[in-house]
Parts: sequence; C-alpha cells; structure tokens
Amino acid sequence: MSNLWYLSQISIFEEMSPEEMREIDQLDTIHHFNWITKSTLVQTPESTREGFYFVKEGKLRLYKLNDNGKQFTLGILTRGNITES
Repeated sequence: MSNLWYLSQISIFEEMSPEEMREIDQLDTIHHFNWITKSTLVQTPESTREGFYFVKEGKLRLYKLNDNGKQFTLGILTRGNITES
C-alpha cells in the first residue's frame, strides 16, 4: 500500500485534501520504513533523526536508559500511533 494511504488512515490527517497529503508525504521530517524486523533499533542517542514516526503495523517500544544501562519503557506505540523525535 502507498505511503499516502497509510497517512490517510491516521486521524490527524483525515480531513486533508489529496494535494495536502502529497505535500506532507514529501516532507523531509517523515521517515518511511517498509519493514523493520523485531528488536531493530530505529533511533539511538548516537543516531537521531528529527521528525515524525507513524506506526503502520506492529508495535514500537519507546525507552530510555539510566546511568547503569537499564532500560525504562516510556510507552508502547501500536498501529496508527505517532511519535516525534
């Protein structure tokens, strides 16, 4: 399915015209990943990308590390959720 179709399924975009959707799809701050395998790191403190991430399918875990390296889950995103970096 096209990126525009996925964007149109997210409630904040549902009232936008097709032209507005195409403009948003072309923004540098939207990152499209076709498929990410389980346990893949999308972003780390050493490799950050500014922008928005839209979860098309599956789950995305947001976490922080403490000084000892222990992970603390901040949230679990699922289909249709958005996060900003």
